Amino acid sequence: MIRLRMIVPLALISAGSLAMSGCAATVAFLGVKAGTTIAQDRTIGTAIDDATINTDYNTRLARERSDLYRHVNVKVVEGRILLTGHVATDADRTSAGRIAWAIPGVRAVANELAVGQSKTVGSAVNDVWISNQLRGKLMTDGNIAWVNYNISTVDGTVYLLGVAKNESELERVTLHARTIPGVKKVVSYVELKGAEQRRASL
Repeated sequence: MIRLRMIVPLALISAGSLAMSGCAATVAFLGVKAGTTIAQDRTIGTAIDDATINTDYNTRLARERSDLYRHVNVKVVEGRILLTGHVATDADRTSAGRIAWAIPGVRAVANELAVGQSKTVGSAVNDVWISNQLRGKLMTDGNIAWVNYNISTVDGTVYLLGVAKNESELERVTLHARTIPGVKKVVSYVELKGAEQRRASL
């Protein structure tokens, strides 16, 4: 099954990854991601803003809810946050979301944190395999600007975050995802290129 979603400002979200000091994280991000950023349909300024949001979130989560820090994964594209992983309770999920919405520059949050027992080692390995398989498919498809897509897989569900050139490209991406063995469903938080400008002109 494929579910296509738009990220809407819902005040429930959660996330986490690696905590670093703001400036240090931004510098590290630029050092590792410079080449990719140039290829993406993002400006250097936007990429820096996203890196700052990512760092800010991880730092706050580690400080306020260190018990959640290792269980939440966060990805940021153009001020949109995607949170995936497992937390123990609904309250944990809400708490992580509250932290995300408190960060300057965040314009949308997608809370895909699962409440309940964490996945098994076997499931985690399979999720990594699925994500790598999809990245490989996107990289070898000449009709897809693969650098514009972020991929997270949790318990066989593939989550996509990024910017698509057009609807046809997004359809190709989701088709690649759902043909990978072990994929249960695909959830897309991908925006079409220029969507922000179109909304602003309304």
